[in-house]
Amino acid sequence: MLCHLLRICVVGLALTHPLFRLGKQVQSVDFDVGRRNKLDAAPRGKRKRGAIYLHADSLLCKITCTDGTEFLVRCGMGGTFIEANERLKSNPQLLIDKVMYRDVSDD
Repeated sequence: MLCHLLRICVVGLALTHPLFRLGKQVQSVDFDVGRRNKLDAAPRGKRKRGAIYLHADSLLCKITCTDGTEFLVRCGMGGTFIEANERLKSNPQLLIDKVMYRDVSDD
């Protein structure tokens, strides 16, 4: 999780996550987990009305691999959910393609 001074956080997966360590291929990324579909978040205005409030244990998405393995991604901290990367829905392999590969077994 990357946090800015303005309290804007970007959530991602660590290079030590089993998705990367085990060399999995991503089949789909589903943002329709929990109470609301995260792609339906439509914040508007200065106070971001229409955004989704999430707790630390709230689900962000479910990643399904080609071998049937599923990973649930949790928020990690409470806050207001503003936007999801919609391109992951149509091209889920972006999770793997944009990672700078390195040997994480030595860490």
